[in-house]
Amino acid sequence: MARLSYRLLIGVSLLACAAAYTQPAYATRLDSHAPNTSSSDKERTIALAEQLKKQGNLAEAAAMYGQALQQSPDSLPIALELSSIYRRIGQPQQSLALMTEAQKREPDNADVLVQLGYALVDSGQPEQAIAVFEQLSAISRNNPAAYNGKGVAFDKAGNHVVAQDMYRHALQLKPGAVNIQNNLAMSMILNDQVDEAIELLEPLSHEHAENKTIRQNLALAYGIKGDKQKALSLNMQDLSQEQAKENLRFYTDYAKQRQSNKKTAAKRAAPPPVSAYDEELKQAEAQKTVEQNANAKKLADAEAAATKAAEEKKLAEQKAAETKKLAEQKATEAKKKADAEAAAAKTAEEKKLAEQKAAEAKKLAEQKVAKAKKKAEEKAAAAKAADDKKLAEQKAAEVKKPAEAPVDMNAINARKLAEAEAAAEKAAEEKKKQEEAGNARPEDVSPSSGNRTSDNKKKSSYPTKHGQWSTEIK
Repeated sequence: MARLSYRLLIGVSLLACAAAYTQPAYATRLDSHAPNTSSSDKERTIALAEQLKKQGNLAEAAAMYGQALQQSPDSLPIALELSSIYRRIGQPQQSLALMTEAQKREPDNADVLVQLGYALVDSGQPEQAIAVFEQLSAISRNNPAAYNGKGVAFDKAGNHVVAQDMYRHALQLKPGAVNIQNNLAMSMILNDQVDEAIELLEPLSHEHAENKTIRQNLALAYGIKGDKQKALSLNMQDLSQEQAKENLRFYTDYAKQRQSNKKTAAKRAAPPPVSAYDEELKQAEAQKTVEQNANAKKLADAEAAATKAAEEKKLAEQKAAETKKLAEQKATEAKKKADAEAAAAKTAEEKKLAEQKAAEAKKLAEQKVAKAKKKAEEKAAAAKAADDKKLAEQKAAEVKKPAEAPVDMNAINARKLAEAEAAAEKAAEEKKKQEEAGNARPEDVSPSSGNRTSDNKKKSSYPTKHGQWSTEIK
């Protein structure tokens, strides 16, 4: 039973695959190669390792990956690849040691936790593996790899019912995943649900004809069921005739062992006579029950601890989110307040600056007005002085003229009168022309100036006896 579960759950197809793996002394091979830190050498080493892996020579591939890891000890991708190959060639302890060191450097890396969990399963520590996969679920929620890994661990522990629940949950998260469906079918085979396993594996084998593991697992199911012809037909697609026959012998032995276990369980179900009991057997059975209970308690405690850790992490994340949201709100409010204060300060500063500019403009305008006023006053004063001077000069000239030559006032007055009469006649003629043309009313035009008057007085200028002027002629 242990042989079957170990080989199938890690994806190795029974005897044919096992026969292909030789196990040389890795430490000796790795130590014989001196480390080379050249980047090109490392790339060539990795390329060679990948080529060996594709060819199925996993032992040599592991040696090459080991050499590449010596050249780059901190390279996580190389460590993960080497860990996977170690498990596939039956060296889970090396894989476990490698991933334990990797987890120290990156405790929450999902890929490291997956490899570490499978290494624990292959090393016979399913309880610890379940705890690791629970940690992965807490870090990466709804990660199908976590539930698939827990299913493998529960299968390893013999709890196939819970394992199948884990696989189904993983398929809900990743529908159609071939590896998870294959693991579910293998769990059914281990739990004597052979017909259900065949029903699941048949369509998978047709859809993925290139997948030898699925085909060989289907051959196992038919072999256990007793359909040797079908099992042999499937085996012959991938194995030699000798290897196929060896697998058929294994199927037969396993079926017999299963039947024997069933008969033994049935016998134990009916209590035999007291005399048939062996004291030593009773003690062994009691010890086995104690161990099973202890294991069950460990599993339950691990699950409870993982659930509690997940709940505490979820609560912490919620609190952190609330705290972050509150801090963001406070920061937003503080920013708004600061912006408002800055805007108010800017407005006040702009207002002050505008008032200063207005005051300066007002002051400048007042200065200009004062200057203009002063200039106007100076101009007026200068004009007045000039007028006063001119008037004084005129008066002086008038005073001076009588003394220099006598003026014939009668002649002046006669000349003035003649000029006035000539102007009046001219004005009358113009008025008459306007009346004829209809451009003016007679009563609105004065004979001398053309302006409206209220009487028929004639105006002129005459020097008086004392040198003054009269402007009216009646």
